[in-house]
Amino acid sequence: MVAAALAACPVCVVWAPPAPTCDVVPVISAVNTSAAQFGVSGVPLKQPLSVSWKSDTTLISNVDILLQRSAWSVPQYIALGVANTNAYTWTVGNVLLSQAGIGISAGSDYAVLVWDSKTSHGASTAFSVANPCAYVT
Repeated sequence: MVAAALAACPVCVVWAPPAPTCDVVPVISAVNTSAAQFGVSGVPLKQPLSVSWKSDTTLISNVDILLQRSAWSVPQYIALGVANTNAYTWTVGNVLLSQAGIGISAGSDYAVLVWDSKTSHGASTAFSVANPCAYVT
């Protein structure tokens, strides 16, 4: 009966539910550093530290790389708006923008943050920066 009525109605439109949409949320995960290769004494200043992470580079084209320390109120920028290749090499000690009075010093509570947005970011496990005096010969 409904089918016959629809067939007879020249202006009727058959309603269909909308197709499901897939909102893909960009994710940054598995942030790692090469800090373990330097052992318990930590990464020496001015040495390269490799940082890697997992993300879909087609969804996240650029990222910011930051350095966090528990005593700091805000992280420090290492790199801003770099192409997302899921890898970055940082020369330990170099930061783009630094708050007054904050510098890179020996400590075991550093982490690297890879940031796309408030909902899409990841952090490495804590690593140490070496005491520079430990490397003086």
